[in-house]
Amino acid sequence: MYNWNKSGDITDDRKNVISKFISASPDSTFEYYRGDLKKIYYWDDILERNKSNINIPDKVQQIRFFSAYWNNNLMTVVNGDGSYGVWLIVYEMPSQQMEEVIQKFEVTDCNGFRYDLERAKDRSWEIINKVRGDNPILYDESKSLTTSYDDGYSSSNFPSYYDNGEVKRIEVPFSSAKSNPDAYFKPLDIAKIFKYENKEKAPYMVHACVYLGNRKVAHAVGSGVVKIDSWDEFFSILSSANKMIRYHPVVSFKRPEKIIEHIAKCIEGNDRYFGVKGEFSVSGRDEIQANNCECFVNRTVLGLNFSELVSRRVKGWAGSVFSSVKGQLSTNESQLGNLTSSMPYSKINEINGYKNQAIENSGQSSLMRDGLQMQAVISVVPPSWYKLNY
Repeated sequence: MYNWNKSGDITDDRKNVISKFISASPDSTFEYYRGDLKKIYYWDDILERNKSNINIPDKVQQIRFFSAYWNNNLMTVVNGDGSYGVWLIVYEMPSQQMEEVIQKFEVTDCNGFRYDLERAKDRSWEIINKVRGDNPILYDESKSLTTSYDDGYSSSNFPSYYDNGEVKRIEVPFSSAKSNPDAYFKPLDIAKIFKYENKEKAPYMVHACVYLGNRKVAHAVGSGVVKIDSWDEFFSILSSANKMIRYHPVVSFKRPEKIIEHIAKCIEGNDRYFGVKGEFSVSGRDEIQANNCECFVNRTVLGLNFSELVSRRVKGWAGSVFSSVKGQLSTNESQLGNLTSSMPYSKINEINGYKNQAIENSGQSSLMRDGLQMQAVISVVPPSWYKLNY
């Protein structure tokens, strides 16, 4: 940092941005990569641009900038004066037709940091370690999820949304996304298409898939089969569909390789996967095939075993509450992992091929798509800790 500051290839504007976050004058005792320091003014631009819908909390005591395997643009914030909060902020760069995403999550005080600044700072380290682990969504041990349902076909909340933004609902332009899905979906996103029915019990029909990339999907179809299909074949299941929604995990629930493994095992272990009857049958009767298309995408991508359509139509719920995400993830890991005794490597390689081809087709470098990866965690205490100017 000292050499970079003295070398002349950093502008005064960038020096001013870094000084906003780092209280001490740069000297040789700071061992930071130049690229990591660039992340500071990169974040400064992000926060300034998004200040109308997200703010750094007041009285900032500490910020940590870091990368994880699923996102290079992450930060934790400790704020307060006598009473403290800990926050996780997630940012995703725009990519092709996908807009940028920024979301702020408050961490529950389950470990007694509310009135202890040093404990709050330790808690932010714990969050970083969790976010880099197998199930990043469990950065908060007491994490619960709530989904709400909305039958209004033209509503911005139709048909469901995650109340705290852990999974982002994004309605995409139907014709454009149908023609070029790689511009609107990232590999391993959930894609759903809808057809309006105007019936009291079934105002709409839905079909869901996991988008694999390169116009390929994995989905559960009515014949009790999970398979890989073309994007066009996915639409043949629900002809005359005219609405399409992307569900994208803002915080990853599972490692991508685990999602792919579970998809492959569902395909190879069809009989065992569909052998579970009852609770998730669309009709609500045990003899009807369980584990519908929504169950498949929710179980493989999110590790949550539920169907929005069943919850709304059969059970009459206005939403679903998952008080133990950790328990759901553990149960699904066991159930899906045991569908086959051997690892279906050929299917795993096939799915990875579609994912990699989609990235290559995008024409974007990893830097343009994912941002600059940090080599270390930068921990800073802003000099005017009371409030940053956002």
